[in-house]
This record gives sequence, C-alpha cells and structure tokens, in this order.
Amino acid sequence: MEFLSNKNLKIFLIFLLIIFSYYCSVIIGISWDELFEINRGQDRLMYIFSLGSYEVAPAQNDKYYPGLYSTIAAFISNILPKKYIYESFHIINNTFSILTIFGLYKLVKILFNKYVGYLSFIILFFNPTFFGHMSMNPKDTIIAFSFTWTTVTLLRYLNNQNNLLKRKKLIIYGSLFIGLGLGTRIQFIGLLLPLFFYVLIFNYLKRDFSLSKFFIDTTKILIISYFIMIACWPQVHSNIFIEPFKIFFEQLKIHFGPAQILLNGKILSTSEIPFYYIFLNLFYKSPEFLILTYLFFLPILVFDKKFINDEFNDFYSNISLLLFIIILPTFFIIFSSYKVYDGLRLFLYIIPFFCVIPAFTIYYLIKKNKKLLSKFFLSLITLFFVFYIYNFIKITPYQYTYFNLFAGNKENLVKKFEIDYWGVSLKDLIKEIVKKKYIKKNGFTHIAICGMNSEIAKVELKKYPKFKYKLKNYLNEKYDYVIMNNRPVFKDKNKIITCYEKFPIESIVDIKKNNIVISSFKKIY
Repeated sequence: MEFLSNKNLKIFLIFLLIIFSYYCSVIIGISWDELFEINRGQDRLMYIFSLGSYEVAPAQNDKYYPGLYSTIAAFISNILPKKYIYESFHIINNTFSILTIFGLYKLVKILFNKYVGYLSFIILFFNPTFFGHMSMNPKDTIIAFSFTWTTVTLLRYLNNQNNLLKRKKLIIYGSLFIGLGLGTRIQFIGLLLPLFFYVLIFNYLKRDFSLSKFFIDTTKILIISYFIMIACWPQVHSNIFIEPFKIFFEQLKIHFGPAQILLNGKILSTSEIPFYYIFLNLFYKSPEFLILTYLFFLPILVFDKKFINDEFNDFYSNISLLLFIIILPTFFIIFSSYKVYDGLRLFLYIIPFFCVIPAFTIYYLIKKNKKLLSKFFLSLITLFFVFYIYNFIKITPYQYTYFNLFAGNKENLVKKFEIDYWGVSLKDLIKEIVKKKYIKKNGFTHIAICGMNSEIAKVELKKYPKFKYKLKNYLNEKYDYVIMNNRPVFKDKNKIITCYEKFPIESIVDIKKNNIVISSFKKIY
C-alpha cells in the first residue's frame, strides 16, 4: 500500500497525466461534430446577448439539441485567441473530462474508500475509450461529467438529508449537474432512473431517511434543471412549457448518425444492430488487464466475504448501485428502438463506472499481497498493464482507436471495425499530404473526401495557402486523389461498402498507429 499512501507521488503522477491529456487535446484534429457544435454555440451566444432579437441560423436537427454546453464553451473560448478556437474547445472539453475523473474518485471514496478511489482515478485516466474522447467529443463527455457528479451529489444527499444547510447546497449542485446534462442532450433524463430505483430499494427503509423529503427535493431539482436546460434553446422559447416536450417525443422517432456501421467485418444497418453490439465493443476495446480484473472479481465476491465485510460498509448495496447504473440504461437501449453507432461513444457515461470493479480487484490483491496466489495474479495484471501502457502511448493522440489483442491482427482491423469514425486524423493526414508535395504543377489538385467531413478538410487545408486544391464529390465527379477512412458510406450496385473496398488501390500516405491504419490518401489512376 506504499504507493497508494504516498501523497507526493500521487500528486506528481496526477500532474503528469493532466499535462499529457492537455498536450493530446492540442495536437488532435477536429472531430466530426465540432464544427456544428462551435457554430451552434456562437449562434446561441449571440441570441442570449441580444436578449432574443438575434435570429439563430437554421441547421439540420439543431432544434433537437438544447445546446447549453456548446453555448458555455463558446463564451469561454471567446476569451481566448480566435486563431486557436478549435484548440480552445478541446481544452475546455478536456477540463470537464478531468473533472469527471475527479468526480469518480469522490464517488468511489464515498462508496468504498480513498484507496479504491485512487485506483479508479488511474484506471479511468488510462481507459483508451474515455481518454480518447476527453478533448474532442463535444457531447458525450459532458453527459459523463454530469452523470458522474449527479451520482456523487445523490450519495452526499443520502448522507446529509437531515442537515438543512448541506441539503440546500446539494439541491443547488444537483440542479446544476442535471441541468447541464439535460441541456446537452435531453435524453439525459433516462440516466436518472437507476439512481431513483437505487434510492427506493436501498434507502427507504432506513430510519434516518425521509422519502417525502426526497420527493420534494427531487421535484425542486427537476424544476430548476428544466429552466437551466431551456436557457440556451431558442427553438422552445415560443412556449417553454410545451415545445420541449413536443421536441422530446418527436426526436424519439428520428434517427441521428450514420445509416450503417461496420461490426466485426460485417456492414449492418443501424436499424438492425444486434443486442451484443455494446458487449462486443466493450470486450474488444478494453485493455487486457481490465478483462483479467473482472475475471478475478467474482471469486473474490464468492470466496472472501470476510474481507469484504471487514473492509467496507454496505458493500453489496454499493455494488448494486454500480450495476443499476451500468445495466438499466444499457438494457433499455438494447431492447428499445434507439439506434446506436460509433462503438462506445454513446455509452461513454458508463465507462467511469466500469472502472470501479477493476480498482476494487487490484486493491484486494494489494491487500492480500502476502499470499502467493495474490502475488501471482497481481504480477500478471501488472505485466499486462505495462504492456498496455506501451501501446497506449504509441497510439497518441488516437487512443480512442485502441483495440486489444482479442480483436485480431491489427493490420486487418480496418476491414473489421470503424477505426477513426470521428475523422480526427484529417489534421495529420493533410499535414503529411502537403509535406510530401502531392500538388499538380499546373492548376489545382482535385481531391475527393470519402467517409470523412469535407468541411473539416477545408478548415485543415486553409492552413496551407500555397496548396491549390478543389474538393470533388466522390460519387459523381472526377478527381485525382481521395482522402478516406473506413466508414461504410459508398453505395455500389445497391450494396453498401466501405471506402477502402471502393478504392482497393495502394495508399501513398497513411496515418498509421501501432500497425493500425486510421486514414489514407490514395491516387486515382
């Protein structure tokens, strides 16, 4: 336990991790949704400052997003140099993500102890899916932040319900966190159900718990949150008591995102996603050491109840809270008509909670380190962790493209899964294209964009004014080169294929990390 008890070492490690995350946030490219989010934020900020007289420009599906976070981010970014607006957004987003990690530490400290909290902190920081999204995902990271801190606030409330002063403060905090979640994506309301069920099942019988107070306080929180949610949502201001509900039920019938996904080598419609979609992604995108900890957790739970009872209070009810949070929303999505895509992106809010059981398992093995079997398992986990960290650093700043050994040969992953579905590698790809001077001597270089955002390509190409180009439609125009990732977007003879299947020619420039092809630049002969 020396490491977990060494305060200076922990502070130094946390400092290094935070610096590394900000470094990644600055060097990574623009994600698919960021242009939309930035424009939405600036428009709604103008609307707020004009007291409603500024007319927000119409945009596809814009009315379905309350836009609170993008407005806040726009306000903060305007203080920073305009030249670095995308980097500014990344830094702001990364800050909220770091606060999510600290929120997980607070949560686990309440549920178990500070040592399990420290381990949860480290494990979440090194989770490739979470880390990879920290800076360039403008919505799902904020949902994770709001949900984590809402859970922390609930636990604090349950411990301080009879303290009037603390209760009032927690009502304000809860309103702010829930308001931000709803103001980012209105479906956030569904994430509150497992917390509600947890309260009813595990707390209503306690002598010091008042169910009536809870319902009254919850009502207050929801009312305040509602008004926070609609604050930056111009499309509902014509009737704030009807329009939000109208839009909410309307969007349940609408599909956002891609029409097809690539899953384990098969192209599937998002309307026919198999129930195991999330589980398969969790398995393939979780580091090997995490999978090991889950395998060790069940035997501990069954065979060492004495340790659990000696070390922790209400252990089984606390574990139940984690299971509620993970299982209930997940199964709702699986068995509803809600369409999922982009791997674990839409499930980012549960990733922090998935890190708690591994933290507990490692804590147990450290505490039992005098036993030979525990030493062996701890050494094994450590070995896999070191191996993983090596790969984690190698794929910087594209950690979200990580796949473990179980996913198969890394060179073939481009045929099995969507690697860079956010298109953030466009920045590095265009930089390499310009550096290697793939420019026509006379006239413009005609480039098509397949599977990536052409508007982002324009932003990146503007950085190189000497590079004369024209962007062409890959479906019906002639072009010299094509920039691509492996999204299934190309329709050929009524069959959906990936860009790599449409253009099976050799690449002249690849963005490649740890033998995984992320995006490519190819010449059309």
